[in-house]
Amino acid sequence: MSLPNAGTRGLHSDITTELAKGSFTMAHLIKITFGEYSAGGVVSSLEDTTPTPLNAAGNFQDWQSGSHQNIGGVSSGSGTGALFDISVSGDGEVVTFTIVSGGSGYVNGETITVTDPGNTPQTCTLVVLVTPRVSGTYYFTDAIHDLVESGNTYVANGFILGMGKISESKGMNLGNLNLTLSAVDQTMIWEVLNYGYLNKTVTIKRAFLDSSNDLISANAVYTCYLGMIAGMSISDSTSTSEIQFNLTNQWTSFGRIAGRITTPDSQHQFYNPDVGFDYMASSNKLA
Repeated sequence: MSLPNAGTRGLHSDITTELAKGSFTMAHLIKITFGEYSAGGVVSSLEDTTPTPLNAAGNFQDWQSGSHQNIGGVSSGSGTGALFDISVSGDGEVVTFTIVSGGSGYVNGETITVTDPGNTPQTCTLVVLVTPRVSGTYYFTDAIHDLVESGNTYVANGFILGMGKISESKGMNLGNLNLTLSAVDQTMIWEVLNYGYLNKTVTIKRAFLDSSNDLISANAVYTCYLGMIAGMSISDSTSTSEIQFNLTNQWTSFGRIAGRITTPDSQHQFYNPDVGFDYMASSNKLA
């Protein structure tokens, strides 16, 4: 395998010397950055899904039996929007909560006080648990094992299913590229649906490996593609689940018409994760 114009890619001279020997293989390192988010977030679970029903004096007292949907409560902090389905046993002693919507702005240990939706004034206090969103960055490699580069671990989990050909040109072009990843792990699906995907950064590096499939050295890596996500599609079947990103470079912005459009994707681009435009289709309907 030959390496054309190795020196122009920023590789150290000692690495080009090793590559000239011809005994190497290549792998790709893919970094997808969705952004960083504050620690306050969505309620992911409850400390106790069957809290004790209490009266105003703080003593145990039954709720009215029955089932209720989409019930909210009063938060002890700044969190809002959490909703629960509630099932009360026939004797009123066991109250079970199931999360329907995790809301937003919650922190671990925050409490939500819910009043019996039936005909009693009794309450239950829920202690919420939140999974903080501190970094939405993913690292993948098509090598046969994990690779560490610049302190980041690129995971060899087989999620890279396909990638278009990366080509170079002297002319100015959009550098369109399709990247297909496995969606078996629903984490990334959750990411794009809740935080959006437009203009999120994708960096692809090419790494040179020795006969043990390890990096020849820490310098044996160069960036061969730097772009952003311009489109996305999810494909599911009985045997596969895939997510395809349509990538482009910064020059794509020069072809856009100035101004805003009333679509969810446009709104997410500027005001993540606002969902107001999700309801534009029904905004003009009469009640």
